[in-house]
Amino acid sequence: MYKFNDYFVKVMKYGDYTIPCLELKTVVERKQFHDFVGTVVHDNKRFRRELQRARDDDGYIIVLVESSFNTIYKKSYFYKTHPNTIIHFMKQIVNDFEDICQFLFVENRE
Repeated sequence: MYKFNDYFVKVMKYGDYTIPCLELKTVVERKQFHDFVGTVVHDNKRFRRELQRARDDDGYIIVLVESSFNTIYKKSYFYKTHPNTIIHFMKQIVNDFEDICQFLFVENRE
């Protein structure tokens, strides 16, 4: 786990984390798997509004999903959502916001 000495907390228009010196306004939106499913499928309209705010601000969002991509097939039924539904909504977001958003799947927070 990394510790940062010089950090500050502030409300952001979109995203969870950023590096203030980045001119491109790149932010990280961190999601655990259940948050990812909820955001992409169930809160799709709200998330699209957030992405549009980023686009309007010339921002870029990296959605960091703390899970492997295969988890979609392994755990999605636990959340009562078919894997194809998750992939469908994610692909729609990628197609509509390819200029300002990308999804990265990682095994864990470390």
